[in-house]
Amino acid sequence: MESRAQARLLDQIIARRPRFLRFLQGRVEDLATAEDILQSAYLWALERSGEIRDGESIVAWFIAFSAMPPSTITAGGQPATKQRK
Repeated sequence: MESRAQARLLDQIIARRPRFLRFLQGRVEDLATAEDILQSAYLWALERSGEIRDGESIVAWFIAFSAMPPSTITAGGQPATKQRK
């Protein structure tokens, strides 16, 4: 059942890709960085597909995820941990 939910989620986030990418491009210096963050967001969303219920919550979730400073998002879509000095 989870794979079915993930498939629906993937369809929904891919349909919104241009909107998400435009949003990110306004926050970062270049397209490559925006693409990296978008891919991380997709992975993070798929891992949490049970928490995202419909199209509108996907948009809200994505904006919240993207509001994190780009330097705090790792390649796996997880917030980076700060190293102690």
